[in-house]
Amino acid sequence: MILKPVRFFSAEVLVELHGGSPERFLNLCAARGLFLRKVRREAEECQCTMTAEEYLSCRPMARKSRVRLHVARRRGLPFLLFRYRRRWGIPAGAILALGILFFCSTRLWDIELAGGSRHTLDQFTALFAEYQVEAGMPLDEIVCGDLEEAVRNAYPDILWVSVQKSGCILKVQVRENERWSGETEADSGVTSASATDLVAETDGVIEQIVTRQGTPLVAAGDAVTAGQVLVSGLVPMEDDAGEETGSLFVHADADITAVTVEEFHWEREVTGETVAFGAPTAFAFSLSVGTQRVTLSLEEEAAQVMLGSWCSPKLFSCLPLPVSCEVRVGSSLIYTRRFLTEAEIEALCQAEWEEYTENLQEKDVQIQEKDVKVTVGNLWLRMDGTVTLLGPIGEEKASEEQTEEKENE
Repeated sequence: MILKPVRFFSAEVLVELHGGSPERFLNLCAARGLFLRKVRREAEECQCTMTAEEYLSCRPMARKSRVRLHVARRRGLPFLLFRYRRRWGIPAGAILALGILFFCSTRLWDIELAGGSRHTLDQFTALFAEYQVEAGMPLDEIVCGDLEEAVRNAYPDILWVSVQKSGCILKVQVRENERWSGETEADSGVTSASATDLVAETDGVIEQIVTRQGTPLVAAGDAVTAGQVLVSGLVPMEDDAGEETGSLFVHADADITAVTVEEFHWEREVTGETVAFGAPTAFAFSLSVGTQRVTLSLEEEAAQVMLGSWCSPKLFSCLPLPVSCEVRVGSSLIYTRRFLTEAEIEALCQAEWEEYTENLQEKDVQIQEKDVKVTVGNLWLRMDGTVTLLGPIGEEKASEEQTEEKENE
């Protein structure tokens, strides 16, 4: 079984032995070292398989044993090529296919993105198009270093980017800054040269405070209100005698946790809407070859929704073909309103509460106590109550003392 594909590239013949003494013929072939395969006897005939060279070598043994050799079948690539030797279209087509394959292997046909959640593949495709990096261009003209620099300049929230050529695919890997808010120092009013205070975001009771830089104005157990300064960026300077000689403005930095109470409110209708697809009313077919795209559609505008299937064949994992097709079928939507069941209401409330707690966990906030009630009316479903939280408190704000000092100057 393993040698069968290998023997295809050699010339093999199926030989029938007639008359004479087939046993003597086989013994003579074995004595001369000829390797005969699949020897079997059927009725008064004997068959065996051998190569074309062995067939030419065994003729003297056939005459000596008075056996007539008859070639019943020829197999192998040499016989196949000899049969189609006058059909020049086959080798010409093979050479043309190899040429097309070689041409496609030197071009860029696809772009893949990995690691991006905030930025999409379309954004990177449009950015690379500004640098003339598009599908169908030669791979030798792509400079990955220039593309990496372009990505860093266009998207400051990307911490790390890698652009590599893998076959005919341009693979882009990025790592985004999860804490990026898009706000610059100029937008927030806080610069590296200005002092900041830490102020309370909401009312609460201080649980713990660890100050790294600045002057703490509150202690554990103090009740604070929203907007109250917790750590001041004004640090007094004292001499060896303990007398105040001046002050220094710094960026206030501290770990502050507090117990806060938050109102929880959520509501929605107790009726739900089910959506079903109607009979197909539209059809669209798109064929893309390289950067060119042709679309044939039938009443596509009349359909409320279009569902499609996209196919892009690949010769190998790293060699996508520059051809893709898409088939879309459109239909109308049928809406039906109904009242939610008790199980669905319970599942909705549970999902909403889990989403709320997950958002708190992302902010490193713990729930200490909750008092939330579910009210189901004729038309509305409500969740109301209060939640006692333990978590970080305090946000940066430009120091009021430094601002007043600059205004006096």
